Amino acid sequence: MKKITYLLGAGASSPTLPLVKGIPEKRLKGINELLEEVHYEIENTRNNAFERKTISTQASDGQLKFIADKFKWLKENALRHASIDTFAKKLHIRGDFKKLHDLKFTLSLLFTYLQCSQPPNPKYDSFFASVLKLGDANIARFPEEIKILTWNYDLQMELASLEYFGLEEIGQLDERLLFYPRQNYLSSTHRPAIVHLNGIAGLYEISQDSYRFTHLLRFFNMEPYKIIDELACFNVGYQQHSMNFDNLFTFAWERRSYDDRIIDEAKKIAAETEVLVIIGYSFPFFNREYDRALFAEFSKNNPTIYIQNPNLDATNLKDKFPVIKNCDIRQINQIDQFHLPEEL
Repeated sequence: MKKITYLLGAGASSPTLPLVKGIPEKRLKGINELLEEVHYEIENTRNNAFERKTISTQASDGQLKFIADKFKWLKENALRHASIDTFAKKLHIRGDFKKLHDLKFTLSLLFTYLQCSQPPNPKYDSFFASVLKLGDANIARFPEEIKILTWNYDLQMELASLEYFGLEEIGQLDERLLFYPRQNYLSSTHRPAIVHLNGIAGLYEISQDSYRFTHLLRFFNMEPYKIIDELACFNVGYQQHSMNFDNLFTFAWERRSYDDRIIDEAKKIAAETEVLVIIGYSFPFFNREYDRALFAEFSKNNPTIYIQNPNLDATNLKDKFPVIKNCDIRQINQIDQFHLPEEL
């Protein structure tokens, strides 16, 4: 099998995560509807728990109000800016790192709620059903020739893989599906199968250099109000520094030491790529520096490129990245499943 790399954008996780839809109008509409829903759940929880006493909750009234205020703040700034990324870049340029930190925290709350309140996107489930093989000792094996570079902050792919591996939590994936950034990454001698180019938006427990996302699984099948209650309690852990999110969540224009490791891993994968499949990615300006660096590496093997995005074609892509002008680029019109190239 040739070495195949998937480059994923927001469209890959849509519509399960409407916050990151690729088209600005739909993206804004999605976040507003979602925040209204979550805000309603918070208010409903607070009223039931502290007025009618009909629902048992762990969080205090103040903790629940804190979460509600965070979502309200996020919604207001989503309305005022072209995108959440634009707002984040403004905070970065202003040097308002406290608010940028708060934005990451609120997005992490939101992504956690979304991924706990519904199953992973069916497109990821179908992808694993297609590419996984039965290996030694009848254990599912992810092909070493396939790599995933994703600009998405979510853990949809990792979550979708668990049932196939017969596992209960992301931390158990270990060598079966290495992802970066991840827990105990530096102890691994293997190249990751999945690289999150912007890191991961989520709450996790910190133990030395280990990052545990076990709460994502613990919250599954809970009623929405109960997930909100749990998130409000997690805020206490965050304030006490036993919970975190920032170390694994970064925007493309931020430069930190671990960001360099991310792009280094991605460039190594890109340099070996023989087939590139681009899904749901619109190549926003904010990511241009990293994208140019990646395509400089992609071009080394003159890969066959498949585009699975109705808003992008071969001409657009070659205009953006002249280094791939001699590549064979093919448009894929079907978008309800991840494209499986002929080379698989």
